[in-house]
Amino acid sequence: MAKEITKIRNKKLDVQKRKLFIDLVSPQYLESIKHTIKDAIRNKNVIEFYYDGYNRIAEPHVHGISNGQYEILTYQIDGGSKSGGIPDWRRIKAFEIADLRVTDRKFKGRRPFPSGKHSPFDEIFDIVDP
Repeated sequence: MAKEITKIRNKKLDVQKRKLFIDLVSPQYLESIKHTIKDAIRNKNVIEFYYDGYNRIAEPHVHGISNGQYEILTYQIDGGSKSGGIPDWRRIKAFEIADLRVTDRKFKGRRPFPSGKHSPFDEIFDIVDP
């Protein structure tokens, strides 16, 4: 299913078609991502994934619902990004992730945020221990 999502994501779809696709595919796909991220957070494993045109390597810190969307707050430590330098914080829309995998690489735990707190979520599923 991830490969189909990657193919659809790479096409220029209008907003209505993209939303319909996400509504149809997301329940099973997002449950798979949710389970994988939960395990990575609880075990403090680094994750690798494809997002927004780049392969990324990151520490997952928080996942939950924000403004009705399932999102993951990560600290990206390697890979590419359009939005700036690495390492840095990234907020990832879960339905846009492809090729997610948990690595054997561990991280120490929660990193301090520049503001001193996590960016707001409406509902938090898991947050990494300090």
